[in-house]
Amino acid sequence: MRQWFLVGLLSLLGAVLVLWPVVSAPETVIVCGWAHPDCLSNHWLLVWVAEQVATGGSILHNDRYYWPIGDAPWLAGNGSDGFLYLPWHLLLGWPRASAAHSLTILTLNGVGAYALARAAGASSFAALAAAPTAAMMVYGSHELGAGRFSQANFGFLAFFLASWLRLLSGPNVVRAAISAVLLAVTSLFYWYYGLFGVLAGAILFVGQMIADV
Repeated sequence: MRQWFLVGLLSLLGAVLVLWPVVSAPETVIVCGWAHPDCLSNHWLLVWVAEQVATGGSILHNDRYYWPIGDAPWLAGNGSDGFLYLPWHLLLGWPRASAAHSLTILTLNGVGAYALARAAGASSFAALAAAPTAAMMVYGSHELGAGRFSQANFGFLAFFLASWLRLLSGPNVVRAAISAVLLAVTSLFYWYYGLFGVLAGAILFVGQMIADV
């Protein structure tokens, strides 16, 4: 348990280092590359999904624009990260909640990377390096800068691959169920990552079969 606490702390510190301008002034600074046309609209999508869920409204259709047809912003904009954002929105409100949400994403990336490194065979000490490294990856920061929160959130993909490696090394019902749930969660937040997980999982499965021959 202390090891996982250390992993979480290292990941959080890495996330804080990357997001320091936002962390130091969450009421006046947001994660957003102003040159990207979708940045502010994706912030709106986070808030819209969170508020729709909180009030029991539908996230499948929005008739407030493109009248009279409306739009499906949750599906069109990969808005599932609004579910992860929701607790922060209820506690802090936008824009402070978006800072906390961004920290959560990068921290989860770090913890997921540690879990994957351990499942791949790294020692508990060596795998520590994966946590802050993944939390500070340029890819995650770039996606956050564009407001692509679901794409920046690759932590659940790492958790799935870690569970899949453990399942391949010692198959049982519990590990299979955990892998299935993690793949479902990965796909919910960003279906491309679900697809990538299936492809990577298939390659790992074939590799394990070849190694067992």
